[in-house]
Amino acid sequence: MAPLAERRARAKRPLVSSSAPSPSRSTGRRPSASGDAEPAPTDETSRAHLAADPKRANGKGSLRRRRDSWEVRLSLPDVGRRAFALPGRWTEATARSRMDLLSEMADRLSAARQIAVGLPLLERAAVSEGQILAGVRNAIDLLCRGEGGAKQTEATFADIANAWVSGELRKRYPDHVKPLEDVRKYRSNFDLYILPLVGQVPIRQFKIEHAELVMRNLPQRHSVGMRGKIALRINRVLGFAVYPLKLIESSPIPRGWAPKGDRGAKAYAYLYPDEESRLIGCTKIPLVFRVYYAFLCREGMRCDTEAGELEWSDIDFEHGVVRLDENKTKRPRAWKLSPDTLRALCLWRKLAPKGSFVFVGSAGGHLPGRSGAVDLRERLKIAGIKRPELFEHSARRQRIRLHDLRATFVTVRLANGWTETQVMDRTGHTTSTELNRYRRAARTLIDLHQSDFAPMDLAIPELRALAESEGGGAVDGSSGGAASGSKKSGSHPPTAKGGGHGRSKGKQPAAGGTDAPPRVGHGLGQELAGEPCRSDRSHETPGDPPDRDGLQPPGGSFAPAIPEASRPGHGSWGGQRSVAPVLRGGGGGVNVIG
Repeated sequence: MAPLAERRARAKRPLVSSSAPSPSRSTGRRPSASGDAEPAPTDETSRAHLAADPKRANGKGSLRRRRDSWEVRLSLPDVGRRAFALPGRWTEATARSRMDLLSEMADRLSAARQIAVGLPLLERAAVSEGQILAGVRNAIDLLCRGEGGAKQTEATFADIANAWVSGELRKRYPDHVKPLEDVRKYRSNFDLYILPLVGQVPIRQFKIEHAELVMRNLPQRHSVGMRGKIALRINRVLGFAVYPLKLIESSPIPRGWAPKGDRGAKAYAYLYPDEESRLIGCTKIPLVFRVYYAFLCREGMRCDTEAGELEWSDIDFEHGVVRLDENKTKRPRAWKLSPDTLRALCLWRKLAPKGSFVFVGSAGGHLPGRSGAVDLRERLKIAGIKRPELFEHSARRQRIRLHDLRATFVTVRLANGWTETQVMDRTGHTTSTELNRYRRAARTLIDLHQSDFAPMDLAIPELRALAESEGGGAVDGSSGGAASGSKKSGSHPPTAKGGGHGRSKGKQPAAGGTDAPPRVGHGLGQELAGEPCRSDRSHETPGDPPDRDGLQPPGGSFAPAIPEASRPGHGSWGGQRSVAPVLRGGGGGVNVIG
């Protein structure tokens, strides 16, 4: 190593020879190779030198290894040197092939003077494969043909889409832009499928071909419904460009362009009342889910946005009323809960985790969680329910989903004589057409002699045990809150003849009592319970929804009377074994099974 003094002297030597003139900062000139001074580089001159230097600006790049991934570096005109990260799982040969592809794309964009606009497409091409990469190629083709060049001051499709999703557009035009319920879904749709292909297209130059480009490159696994949502996202952005932004006169998308799903074509799955009783009575399933499933079947709420987000403050326990101010249809509704549901919620409130939500999962959030349908099907198998229709999936049949518990509510209630008005008050449906698909399944329940749901507070063992411990006796489910066996309440222990309704056959309840027979007009329920259908309304069960249209539902004309020993509910909830009628054979005979 040279001595310290020699190294210091070497460091003080001038970088140029003494015969050459030193650079002058005041004149902005520097010495050239011939000894003459030349102008110092400015932004314009350096960009010109970059474009003229074939080694720096011809798009040819280099491949480097950065930790666990590869990196392609390209020198591009107008934008300088850029690095593009490649997936780490690629081999060196694959990385070099992608480098050549990026160089080719960069050359085409440079020749078309669209390198600045196409830079996001190059970044997308660096990490994409398959159909997405093909879509990026098509987008670059559009740019190179002059169909995507954007000016600095012209709004692009991505500008409007980002303003919409971020909420900026709503702040500027609150009367014409509604808030988004789930921003993450919208952002995901745009980032994955739309913006990489057409985001940099100026909104004035957007054509139907750009929209079709997005639809052609959607993954084949997407259903018609999902494809329709993507199309509606595109259509909505163009609608904002028409008004209120007033950037274009009309949308290039024709009316009816978005694909529409074949609604109602698939047969839906639903639970029979006896299957539902087995599900919520299986103690191998977590209690919170059984209470949740039973509530969905009896009240007809939507599983995620309504029942899943239901809070204790939404329930008026004094009057037994539940209200839904926030729901899918944006139409607030309220109704009186079924008496057994209200009693069950009073008991569940004592066992539920502390918090604002009625149904809370293990992670502390509200139900149903991300895999609600899969969990439901697994728990049906745990409960011993293996009816093939619940698990089959085909072009014309869908396996049971969590949302189908709402369909179970509609089907069972229609089969038990509820009117359309009564069902709509709870589900939020607005037309009879929306309920027509459930009528055939309801007639099937009638033919199978399936009765109504079992009382919720009695069908769930934990709630029944809690009521018995608090009431000090057998539970009949007739008290307003936690069921009690007190004689002062006017309740009577269920007997074999009582069908689980907490009274003896033929005994008339006191006026205003809670142990009334099944509701007038429940033709199926009354015939199966051995009760004649009545023309008056003096024996309605408190809490059942009234006939607001003033019409009595048909009763007694569609279900044959069944001997007392074979009636559904015979001894079911009076401490006896659980029984359910099942139609076997072609002769119409009914067998009772345990």
